[in-house]
Amino acid sequence: MSEPPSEKKASLSSSSSMVPDWTQLPEELLHIIKDKLEHCFNVIHARSVCTSWRSTFPFPHSLLCPSYSLPAFGDFPYVSKGLCTLEKVP
Repeated sequence: MSEPPSEKKASLSSSSSMVPDWTQLPEELLHIIKDKLEHCFNVIHARSVCTSWRSTFPFPHSLLCPSYSLPAFGDFPYVSKGLCTLEKVP
């Protein structure tokens, strides 16, 4: 038979106090975890756990540098089928 709602609530609150304190994880384990994280967004998620984790996991370098570049055109205005350029109008 099912527990009454008041007893269910009491058992849920007692189990929520059993949540591990991730700030107390030994630093050696943090370094093992850091070595296993391959995707930069996993590192971002790990950094959001707490301040001690944030200091252990450096921000991913791949997100610091923009990975885009603008094309370089030799002569402006460049006219071609299907292409257009912008010119500064005085």
